[in-house]
Amino acid sequence: MRMNRRGLLGAITATLGMSAVFANGVDRATNSLNALSRFMRLTQPNKYKSKPNRLSQKKRRLNARRLGKFK
Repeated sequence: MRMNRRGLLGAITATLGMSAVFANGVDRATNSLNALSRFMRLTQPNKYKSKPNRLSQKKRRLNARRLGKFK
C-alpha cells in the first residue's frame, strides 16, 4: 500500500506530536518526583548517628584516655 504525500505528512506530524506529548509527560513526572522527594526530606525526622559511628567514637575516647588526653 502506497501513501500519498498528504498521508505521509499526516503520519510525520502525528509522530512528532506524540513524541512532544511523551517528552512533556516525562518532564512533568520528573518535576513531580523532585517535588515529592523535597517534601519527604522536609517531613522526615533528623537522622540519628549510626551505631558504627558511636563505636568508633568510643574507641577514639578510650585511646585518648589511654594516652592521657582525657581524665
